Amino acid sequence: MQKLDKRSRQLFESKYSAVEFPTLEHLLNFVRDHCKALESSQINEKNVSTHHRGTANGTVTPKPFHKPFKSSFKSSDQPLHTVLHTNMPSPKCVCCGDSHSIYSCPKFTAMPVATRRELIKTKQGCFNCLSLGHMLSKCVSKSTCRSCGKRHHTFLHAPFPTATKENVESSQDSVQTGEPKSTASSNLVASFSTSKPSNSSLVLLGTAIIHIKDKYGQFHSARALLDLGSQVSFATESLVNRLSLPRHKFFEPISGICQNSVTNTRGKVNCVIRPACKNGRSLNVTAIILPKITAPLPTENLPPDVKHSFKNYQLADPNFHVKAEVDLLLGAELFSDIFDGGRQPTQPGLPTLHNTIFGWVLIGSTNITKPVKSAISTNLAILEPPSLESCLKQFWEIEEALKPVVQLSPEEQYCEQFFASTHQRDDTGRYIVRLPFCEQKPELGDSYSTAHSCLMHLERRFQRNPVLLQQYQDFMNDYESLGHMRRLKPGEDLPK
Repeated sequence: MQKLDKRSRQLFESKYSAVEFPTLEHLLNFVRDHCKALESSQINEKNVSTHHRGTANGTVTPKPFHKPFKSSFKSSDQPLHTVLHTNMPSPKCVCCGDSHSIYSCPKFTAMPVATRRELIKTKQGCFNCLSLGHMLSKCVSKSTCRSCGKRHHTFLHAPFPTATKENVESSQDSVQTGEPKSTASSNLVASFSTSKPSNSSLVLLGTAIIHIKDKYGQFHSARALLDLGSQVSFATESLVNRLSLPRHKFFEPISGICQNSVTNTRGKVNCVIRPACKNGRSLNVTAIILPKITAPLPTENLPPDVKHSFKNYQLADPNFHVKAEVDLLLGAELFSDIFDGGRQPTQPGLPTLHNTIFGWVLIGSTNITKPVKSAISTNLAILEPPSLESCLKQFWEIEEALKPVVQLSPEEQYCEQFFASTHQRDDTGRYIVRLPFCEQKPELGDSYSTAHSCLMHLERRFQRNPVLLQQYQDFMNDYESLGHMRRLKPGEDLPK
């Protein structure tokens, strides 16, 4: 009883409410009758369900009930296992005719997506559950595609371009009734969708594999982005280092989207490029060096079926569908040298082919739905002339003499700090400054002999020049009268 759902247990209790102790036979009879009732009700209501398959003659054959039933009643000797089977024929695969479902058919799974779609369409089957007998508009299954989430089976998911829900329903309804609704609807189904891609569709930017010459004349492969929205070309710093190319100074301003300035330039470089996939003339490119040009392109990996659609073309980037780093950006200045004007339209949902000296380049939107959090890559670079303000600023910076760096001694540093901490200004605007004094007084030492010899030398000079002697005496008397000095009395000690 524990294996039954709540509704089935309620039905069992109500059916055998008069029996005091229902036996195992009662339970088995109930399960058998209940299974038959459920299968009959599903056939009558929906005509066909996910457990039913149609045969070649159009009759409906229900899927056999093979699930074993394990009793919860145990005897004293060993557990009792009872397996219930219904006498229903095994389903036949609509693809190969063997006794298995179409989901496990190796022949069906090995077919291309387009062949699978055509088979289900021919058998008048459902594009969602792959069952026969009803169309997609009448399918009761809640399952959707695991790849894109749309209403079709994962086995029928076309990575490019997919039919819209309305087109598929219109096509299947036309097959069921035998009358196409309109010529436009049939053409849409044959060529998938011609509607404009939504904002979440993946857009391819033109990339190419090129050869670029290094410092020693050898060519190396690099991945270039062809960007007509850029006035200049760019190269990554890693590419320049790998090629050992000489750099040149570059100071001109560059702006991009919303006039955002590019400030992390690493100079500029002159390089020579040529096609990698076929013979062609070389091009001289002056590229500005940046640490990184853009994020890896494309922003999401594309299914291999997209690349298979262009197997007959010589592509400039054979691995355009795989995310990879961009080493070089070729701007609009090289447009006339790269593009020859050739254009090859493709089926709706695929990018357009443009012929270049490097090969065919894929540019445009696809029907691949990119994730919501996927980044959008935009590249725009405008080389702006320097403004008057920046020119004047640069002029004054060049003309202004460099201020010499003065190294102050410890005493000079003390004076600077003393002035900053003690000076003030009075009400009249005059500055009041304290004079710094050396706290450590130097010792004079024994200088008597030196002073005595100087005095004797002065006396001898006065004897030779009486005029100088008179001037010296007048000065000393004047100095004494002003109180700047005084005579020592005999026996008086010198002041300390």
